[in-house]
Amino acid sequence: MCMTRIIFSGIGCIRYLCPDDIGGMVQRRHDMPPIFLQLTMRQQQRWGVADCPAELRQRAFDTWNDSREALDAAVVKRSAVR
Repeated sequence: MCMTRIIFSGIGCIRYLCPDDIGGMVQRRHDMPPIFLQLTMRQQQRWGVADCPAELRQRAFDTWNDSREALDAAVVKRSAVR
């Protein structure tokens, strides 16, 4: 969802600290529906890894990883209520 919001926002240069191999779309952006690919090309969006120290990249991963189980549990719980 965050990737589609970025696409719709029209941001031209998108940089990320670490890839999300589990649920992120950055690595699979070429497999998106055609409308998203067209928007990305029309807006000349450029996606890539941020140029930053390895320590910052590791801290970003650790922050995500430390909260992942709690976030996953919250999504499952919310889904089960419906």
